[in-house]
Amino acid sequence: MEIFCIKKGEEFEYEEVKLNKGGFHYFIENTKGTIIFKPSGLYYETNCVINGEITTISEEESAQVLFKEFKKALLKKMQLPKGGTLYVGKSLIENKEKYRLVYGSPASPEDADYDISDEVWKEKGRKKK
Repeated sequence: MEIFCIKKGEEFEYEEVKLNKGGFHYFIENTKGTIIFKPSGLYYETNCVINGEITTISEEESAQVLFKEFKKALLKKMQLPKGGTLYVGKSLIENKEKYRLVYGSPASPEDADYDISDEVWKEKGRKKK
């Protein structure tokens, strides 16, 4: 699933296509100020985690600012494992024995999974007294 995000009040262009079965499908025509958010989750009826992603193809300042704000908010509850390339969330680290962080799909071999077995959640910032 891809979610196009844009700052409130900004405009974008889209094409609305009526479906034969009813309802509509929308095609984004102009992605100038947008970022694309693909949330993480679980593959259907598995214990395999789908990698999430945020990205933008826009060089517009509004898209770059939104991307930075979105990234900052998401990374507050994530950390990058030592030598890793994927940020991992607190809940996955705390429940790592229950889930597979697959490389590719649930059909990929377990020895190809991202290994976070040694990862321990480290709280960020100062602790309140």
